[in-house]
Parts: sequence; structure tokens; C-alpha cells
Amino acid sequence: MLALDVVLLQELHVTEDKACRLAIPGFHCFAVARDAKGRGVAVLVRDALQCSLTSQSVSEVVEHTTVCVKVGDELSYFTSAYFPRGHKVSAAALSRLSQDDRRTHIIGADTNCHHEDWDRYVAPNPGGTYVVDFCP
Repeated sequence: MLALDVVLLQELHVTEDKACRLAIPGFHCFAVARDAKGRGVAVLVRDALQCSLTSQSVSEVVEHTTVCVKVGDELSYFTSAYFPRGHKVSAAALSRLSQDDRRTHIIGADTNCHHEDWDRYVAPNPGGTYVVDFCP
């Protein structure tokens, strides 16, 4: 079994009233549950780590949850984000996810974008280019 400390999830397929299904023994769960058809994001952090919810939002363009994890004297930020299909990913939306001056920030996102760098069999779209440019 893997020894995971942080897990980032997108498209939870769980409604708010069933969000307790996300609870995993040994982990803190920070989640936005939406509807059973998709959407929803979560950050799970091992109980042994000191953590707190930093930001959480749901909009038509993106939904995200960001958690700060403290290990020793170091702070690390983890964001789980979901861009619903049909909504255009923009450079501005990606920048807003990491707008704070954070030294260590891991972002896991389902952007519903395509780019030839990761899939040569699907036509690229502008959002894919924004993602590639965002991650130099």
C-alpha cells in the first residue's frame, strides 16, 4: 500500500448530503461536493500533519479547495481544482489559483483541456496552451 500524505481529487460524483463518503480513516477531508453528475473537489491530508483550509470557492468557471500543510517550519499549499467542461480555461483563471506568493504550491486540476504535449490523438484547444504556458 502507498504511504500517501496528501491526496487531490476532482469530479467527486457525490452530493453534499453524501459527502461523508469521502471520509477516509486517518485523513482530514476538505471538500466541495456538488452533484452526482460530476464536479466537486477534495484535498485529503494525513491526520499526523498539521493543516488548515486556506481557500475554497465555487464559480461557473472553476471550483477549488486549497489547504495549507505545515511540516516542521515549512508551509506547503495544495489545491484541487475542477474546470467544468464547456467553460473556457483562461490564463487569468489559472493565475488566480496561485495568486499568493507561496514557496511550495502543488495544484492538481481537471481542466478539461487538450494539448499535443500529453495527447497527440485529440485536437488541442486554447485552454491546453494556457495550461502548458502556466507550467513551464
